Amino acid sequence: MKLLLSPNVFQDEKSMVNPISLHDLLEQQELIPQAIISENLFDLSERLKFEVERDHDDFDEYVGAGFRLEGIPFAFMRYTGHPPGTYTLYLPADIKQLDQITGLVKQITSEFGVANSIQWQREDNPDL
Repeated sequence: MKLLLSPNVFQDEKSMVNPISLHDLLEQQELIPQAIISENLFDLSERLKFEVERDHDDFDEYVGAGFRLEGIPFAFMRYTGHPPGTYTLYLPADIKQLDQITGLVKQITSEFGVANSIQWQREDNPDL
């Protein structure tokens, strides 16, 4: 698998985003959905020049991409059957505090320029 996103594409003084293998990430880490973005994942990947992986798990087929922000892994994924024109931001299951989740959602979506496209995030329904 080839990731096209340059390791420096999102770097600045405040944060750093690096592409990682989604397949490897999903094998190593349990991820939990934390936000839904109303945008096409392929449009985002074309704009920011990263490759979207296609695969399947025990649930269904999906497309997505894995990243690491300041050492924290996360993924953008869209499962078959999910609403078209959306994708989900997944964070590690061991991140449980709502304020930390909300901060990461804000930071990640800002880095990717999709903060205004958040359709839903965990802070909207913290008990889910």
